[in-house]
Amino acid sequence: MKHKQRIIAIILSLLMIFCAVPAYAAEDKDTLDKAKFQGAVPNDQAEKIHFCKKTDMPAEATKDKGDISVAGAGGKIHVYADNAEKKYWVVHEADGKIFFPKDSERLFFEYKELTALTFDQIDTGEVTIMRDIFNGCKKLTDLDLSQFHTENVTDMGWMFTACEKLSGLDV
Repeated sequence: MKHKQRIIAIILSLLMIFCAVPAYAAEDKDTLDKAKFQGAVPNDQAEKIHFCKKTDMPAEATKDKGDISVAGAGGKIHVYADNAEKKYWVVHEADGKIFFPKDSERLFFEYKELTALTFDQIDTGEVTIMRDIFNGCKKLTDLDLSQFHTENVTDMGWMFTACEKLSGLDV
């Protein structure tokens, strides 16, 4: 009987070693894709960009500019524009949080016509690089960054370079 138990224990041990299936945690964060964002929201024409709930979008947000989520995020982050494509709304289709990419360097780089940029429903807690993030936003006058969490950011160089009219900053 002891011999049988020992053989079963050895077989089970070998099965556990050689038949192990790795388990991966599901990625449940809906992260903005920087390149897709910049393609959908041109830096030479955007005057206003609002990160908000889909339910808070005004009626003038009529053009769906498409999915700007990273691959595998399920297409939950979209950009909408007004008819003139001067105002943009970045929304989570299910009203969840929009996670900024870890490398958010130059995310709003040289948005020269930008006069308003608002943040609601965002999460910057995993961002490590914000270098040049607002560099070249020449017409931006006020910026509320109270939604930004920067505890993991290691590079904030030149964040506000060439923000010539920036006079109000809420942190």
